Amino acid sequence: MNLHEARIRDYLCLHLELVEPGLCLIEKEFKVQSGMGAGGSIDILARDAFGHLVVIEIKRSDQAARAALHELTKYVALLKSSQGLQLDRIRVLLLSTEWHELTVPFSEYLKSVEVPTEGFIVDADADGCVSGMRRFEPVTLDQPLRLERAQEIHFYRLAERRDGAVSALAAAASRASISDFVVLSVDYEGPNKEVIYPHGAYFVFSSPVVLDDAACLQKFISETGISWEDLEEPGENFLCWLGEFATFEHDDLEIGYPEKLASMTSDGWKARVSHRAGRYATNIEVLPDSALIAEAMRIEGGAAYYLYRTSSPKFKPSWTTLKKDIERVVHGCSAWEHILKGIVNRAESDRTQSTISIELYNPADLVVAMTKAFGAKDLRYFSSFQVVENSSEGVCLYLGAIHWSGVPVKMPGDEFVTKIFGSTEHYMFVRHFGNQHQFYDASCVALGLESVVFEVRSPGSSSEVVRVIRGPDALNTQPPSSSLADFLASNESFGAALVRTMRSFTAGLV
Repeated sequence: MNLHEARIRDYLCLHLELVEPGLCLIEKEFKVQSGMGAGGSIDILARDAFGHLVVIEIKRSDQAARAALHELTKYVALLKSSQGLQLDRIRVLLLSTEWHELTVPFSEYLKSVEVPTEGFIVDADADGCVSGMRRFEPVTLDQPLRLERAQEIHFYRLAERRDGAVSALAAAASRASISDFVVLSVDYEGPNKEVIYPHGAYFVFSSPVVLDDAACLQKFISETGISWEDLEEPGENFLCWLGEFATFEHDDLEIGYPEKLASMTSDGWKARVSHRAGRYATNIEVLPDSALIAEAMRIEGGAAYYLYRTSSPKFKPSWTTLKKDIERVVHGCSAWEHILKGIVNRAESDRTQSTISIELYNPADLVVAMTKAFGAKDLRYFSSFQVVENSSEGVCLYLGAIHWSGVPVKMPGDEFVTKIFGSTEHYMFVRHFGNQHQFYDASCVALGLESVVFEVRSPGSSSEVVRVIRGPDALNTQPPSSSLADFLASNESFGAALVRTMRSFTAGLV
């Protein structure tokens, strides 16, 4: 929580009547915890005039909206489990001074939560003094818009040339019959001096036709004359068609996709919306710029290696989408594929009123993860997941993590890359096309790593039970012997060789 939000929290603790008349403070920064450490702190815990326990959360500005909503689901589940509370005794209030990135995901979130949940827009000065609060009204889009995974980036050395290309790119898209699109300006502000083209015009769009409707697609092809190929991403056809109308120049052109945009924004690039067209030009109140950028990254689903989502089997359309998203992201890690499939299938067949909230990250790339860990002491690139299942049978947490067998690696890091991928060059080729997941299980075996899952039933309660799931049929209560930290401490020579190799092939990785 940043300083401003902490001041708002402290002020509201003294003036809870601004939130709701009759609220009584129980505790500030109320700790909720399970035995596995999968907990956190509720900003304000209060009780209302009707005896409900009220969870009041102030959104952290450095969190993605989906991650913040996952935290809300987890806090409610842990209160139910550790405090023995029935769901009809719990309410949730989400407070924020800024709702741009929260508007769409929170509106969707309200469709699947089991406890009464409301949002409030907070008016506060720099000292955190709250002058007013307004209830947030959920929104819906009149017609479905969905930015395609196929995206395109025009790079430039000079910002002035990029700025001129934005309008030219917009004009080309209109001539190509692409009506609903957005052009982002991306600028590199990081420390890497090797970035040659620090300015880009990033093109994202919603398909002008329903791609699953053969008749609709054929009609569009006939009317426009677009050449249509059987590509892995059908939306790429529109980018090829766009090129027929793009008469402006660029210094470099690259394929874009949601994960690439997400990676750029975390590695020193700043993205802002420069041009909105079609329905994106008129729905800015419903889908503000920050939410639009998050949609381009597919934070809420449709990305290849990350997912933040809450759903329930009782909502069939969103539940079907959730299952597809999980399948896409977890692909490559066979142990987790089986376990997550079992969780969702059991919920679908036996716990149809349950709520599932998932935070899943699986780049399935141990080469990058190890290089970042050894070279920059950064452990964020290892696969992990957290699932909160809240049902009539109680609360269950599933925590996915990577552990080590304890057997030291006897080969240097460069030899590991060659053993798994044939050569470093082939690894770079595989990674470029996003196929590293095909080698993930073999990479884990070669390094003595296993993808385990901790199942925590009734977390935080006196009846908490923890067991380890190591594979389809391997259940026990004994935790793995060694952690990733142990691996890093015991295999420094392996890591040094890997970092040297990757530095020679990539710029800016470490």
